[in-house]
Amino acid sequence: MKFGCLYRWRLSASALFTFLLIGGVAFARAQQPSTSAQLPVSIGDIRISHFASFRTNLRQLRNFVVSGKNIVVATTDPNRPLRFYLVVNGVVGHAVGPKGNEVEAELEGPIQFRVVRKVGQELRTLEGTAGHARYNEQTQRLLLTDGVAAKLFDPSRLEGPATVHVDGAVVATDKSGRLQLSGHAATDSLTFVPKMATPKGGAHPRHRLGTVQVTGFTRGDVDLPHAVQLSGSPVQVAFDDVVTKAKGILSADLLEAYFAQNHLEEIAGQGDVRFHGTEPDAQNRLIILDGRADRAHYEATHSLVSLENVEGTLQIPQKLQGPAHIQVARLVAQLGRATTYLFYGKAGRDSLIFSPQPSALPVTQGEQARPISLGTVEVSGFEQGEFVPGKRFHLEGKGLTIQTSEPQTGFESRIESQQIEGVLSPTNEVVRMATQGEVQCRFARPYRPIGNASNPPQPSDGKEVVEAKAASLVYTNTAQTSEVVLQGPTQITAQSPALAGPVRYLGAQGDTVAWNLRSDDLVIASPQGTARLEAVVPPPANPKLEKARGRKP
Repeated sequence: MKFGCLYRWRLSASALFTFLLIGGVAFARAQQPSTSAQLPVSIGDIRISHFASFRTNLRQLRNFVVSGKNIVVATTDPNRPLRFYLVVNGVVGHAVGPKGNEVEAELEGPIQFRVVRKVGQELRTLEGTAGHARYNEQTQRLLLTDGVAAKLFDPSRLEGPATVHVDGAVVATDKSGRLQLSGHAATDSLTFVPKMATPKGGAHPRHRLGTVQVTGFTRGDVDLPHAVQLSGSPVQVAFDDVVTKAKGILSADLLEAYFAQNHLEEIAGQGDVRFHGTEPDAQNRLIILDGRADRAHYEATHSLVSLENVEGTLQIPQKLQGPAHIQVARLVAQLGRATTYLFYGKAGRDSLIFSPQPSALPVTQGEQARPISLGTVEVSGFEQGEFVPGKRFHLEGKGLTIQTSEPQTGFESRIESQQIEGVLSPTNEVVRMATQGEVQCRFARPYRPIGNASNPPQPSDGKEVVEAKAASLVYTNTAQTSEVVLQGPTQITAQSPALAGPVRYLGAQGDTVAWNLRSDDLVIASPQGTARLEAVVPPPANPKLEKARGRKP
């Protein structure tokens, strides 16, 4: 430990005389204007200048008191990778270390600080104010406390400065250059605009983050150019997208951001993650995704947001009747002007429930009719799936099941297959649905007796039920047709109160059967004549016999 060129561990007589002649003037005349601004004092690895008085003891040079206004405390080595420059109103030095040969300096506030780190040709700068500071020569740590307000400049990774408001900060002045933040969740904040990767080939970006604001953290570790870690109970991050105009709020117990060489690479959150995101559609109506998850991950390069063990809702105006309910093992949103949702399921977390908006067409329009409404759709047993609102869906899973229920008409359906894909109308009605591989299905609806077709069905009238197994199924539901086509080999059983018994159909490979859901027409195609249809049709009603039995014909 040394006192620059003025004070040394073992003072020679000439050095002592010089010290008394030059430096002693400031000690004896503390109340008079000081000329020490031209004569800084080097103490270990810091230099103190612009002081009014400097007091110490020749036997304990490692203890000192410096007073004045706008005292400058700075690093001594101009080649140091991280240098600091502080303006303070007082300094008190204490001897520390096992041998008392190190110095810890207490810096009185208010304090202005500037810390610069140079790595290669890059400069990162932290500057601002604090109420109090402490510097330890042994640990090379600068502790800032009592309300820290700062700006962090990193031109390679940030668009403009990041703003920091915390109760305290520890700046490592060694090669690591780490910045540790601490304080109160109610007042701490970090705001920045990250630089994003440029798409390859000069393409327009699918999305680009604007301002990111982080609040609610109590501890933080800033290790630029690599990562930022923030923890609290919970940490909350709010962000917006300057391309899609989407906005989001994410909270988690631990939040981490990772940077590549010159752009943001990913953000991860874990521990009771809560999310709320909005995105305007083409008519500026908000799509809302809301819920909770165990973990969240944002991958900036590929514009992906991934959530694990998700329970939430998805609201799509004019496309869904109320929110869709989501319970999945993993949800991936491909961000862009038309967001695509990917779902991954496992036992207990493989459920989607939603109700498409009915078509806006009138019941009849010339020879056309509006598509049949399936009502509420429940999807379960999937392992993975894709959903593009208003366009298409694709689902896979060994236990994959789609069930529908329409309370107004009483129509119900259940389809089981390992792969199902479909086309959606702009209002998310199923326009076309096809299975890949063997399918089992069941369709049911209330029975309407002939002659009472215009009256609401009664529970006492019973149900019409169709159950089938087939090699594949194609369901078409448009203004022109609404039908189910089954490809053989096929087994079908149909029951209706209008029949004396069940109808059974067997079709071989190559046979098809098409069932029109509007007219109940059944069209069987069997090129090889292998299809079989068995039905028991009741005889025509005899009015006289029915009257004799006391029944109304």
